[in-house]
Amino acid sequence: MSHSPCGGQALLLASFGVLVTAISGHAQISLPPAGESGIVEKSLRQSQPEFRPPLEKPPEMVIEDSRSLEDPGAGPTFVVKRIKLEGNTLFSDEDLAPFIDMGDSLKVTLGILNLMANEITHHYVQAGYILTRTFIPAQRIENGVVKILVVEGTLGDIEVFDNERISTEAILDRMQPVRDEKILREQTLTRVLLQMNDALGFEVKTVLKPGSRVGTTDMALKVKETRPYAISLDADNFGSRFTGKLRMGVTAKVGNIFALGDRFSMRAVKSNEDQLFLNLSFDYPINNYGTRVGLSFIYSDFILGDSLAPLRAAGDSALYTLNVTHPFYRSRSAEFYLTLGGEYREFRNSDLFGPTSDDQLADVFLTAGGLFTDAFQARTYYALRLQQGFTEGDLSDPLNSRNLGSGEVLIASLSIKRYQKAFIGKSYFIIRGNFQWANDRVLSADQFAIGGFGTVRGYPLAEFAQDNGLAVSLEYVVPFPFKVALTDNPKMKTLDQLVSFFGFIDHARVYAIDPQPGEVNREITGVGFGIRVNIPPWSPASPSFSLTTSIGFPEFVKTEPSDRSDHTFYLGGMISY
Repeated sequence: MSHSPCGGQALLLASFGVLVTAISGHAQISLPPAGESGIVEKSLRQSQPEFRPPLEKPPEMVIEDSRSLEDPGAGPTFVVKRIKLEGNTLFSDEDLAPFIDMGDSLKVTLGILNLMANEITHHYVQAGYILTRTFIPAQRIENGVVKILVVEGTLGDIEVFDNERISTEAILDRMQPVRDEKILREQTLTRVLLQMNDALGFEVKTVLKPGSRVGTTDMALKVKETRPYAISLDADNFGSRFTGKLRMGVTAKVGNIFALGDRFSMRAVKSNEDQLFLNLSFDYPINNYGTRVGLSFIYSDFILGDSLAPLRAAGDSALYTLNVTHPFYRSRSAEFYLTLGGEYREFRNSDLFGPTSDDQLADVFLTAGGLFTDAFQARTYYALRLQQGFTEGDLSDPLNSRNLGSGEVLIASLSIKRYQKAFIGKSYFIIRGNFQWANDRVLSADQFAIGGFGTVRGYPLAEFAQDNGLAVSLEYVVPFPFKVALTDNPKMKTLDQLVSFFGFIDHARVYAIDPQPGEVNREITGVGFGIRVNIPPWSPASPSFSLTTSIGFPEFVKTEPSDRSDHTFYLGGMISY
């Protein structure tokens, strides 16, 4: 909700002016960015409500060890001049020498030798070889030389327990990368378990125990199956005044339909005016190494209202996407993936006189993305995308959505989001950045749009758009300062875990390539504050609730909002099950 000084009179005058302009010169009509089908579709996705993603839940691994602790000083002493290592292939004798240095000679006990063996084992484990064990084998000591045996550890049998819907064969197939390693590394096992636990309604716990064969370790996979679907309902007032500020959405996901880890997703959004958005996607694992193929279809249509209603302007869009994603690295604290794909996109606009634009864009894209944590107790998500178009290169086409715009353009975009601990209580910063560079003038669908929730709060949605741009945001979040229990149930969260306050400053700029008459580089800034409430499910059958409310104020020194508002109130909520 925003305040406008002239209310209905301003709307009436603006509508009359638009109609007169339309009748007097149809070819010269220029809709605001929020009225173009490509920008409408993009800004709707851009302004979706978002909440802090949970930390990656590490897979549970239990390593059973049959050894018992011994007193290093117990037992008889004897003189050792040198220790001879056997069985080590991953680390040379020189690498392990610091753990077994005897000097000229040393009087030791069996317990001391076992401590040395444990240090070697620890060195292997630190390097990720968690199955390695080091022993003092039964031997006759001759000339002061003691043998220490390093068993670098190979995987023996794998058994699966407690699975019902997912077959044992499907689970064992996903363990193939683990079997492929001659000497198992923890990083490989962790990556495979994280990928399996991504599946909806599926979680696996691993127990490693001494194998039935000497030098091997057997693995037990204990499966926990829950519902393989998720559904959420959301509502907000983040929309455009031209297509409806109030929006209601539903998101549904179902997994493991044809294979462990596949996923079908659907999202639909309807505004309180004439705007509809539908996104269908299917994601399927094509091998046991994390490679996935994805299909996506997006449809959107709208009829413009508010001051543009007399034009009877409308638009629709359809996007078809095929991509392949492969994770090259994944651990508990970091991830890196590449996505290669292609798109075909259609954007059409019309008004009471007929079609005004018709863009048919085809492109290929490469995305490099992931996340990492660092020594500053921060978690950073990033995605770099390169996109090359191949169609709509005719600059003279009268149905191009933008004068001298082309679809045969190279576009580079970068998005960054960082959650940084503030080292003051439990407070933290959220730092966001979105950037776009194009090598030539683009059509409307590929413009960088700024304004509204998702870029600069306090301004109308998609207030401005040009070829290149940036949008940055700094948000300071402070959880409720007191630990207040809401119920006697110890499993329920306390108030400091549910409620947080935040303040923000948003800034964005857009730049036109070869500016045409009426095109101006723009710069806008918004500030504000708000509150978030996140209530997790209190039982396996309970839903979770999320609510955010904030107020944004435009900074008037550079640019006044087109709706003449001095503030904008935002409210959004979600129920997830």
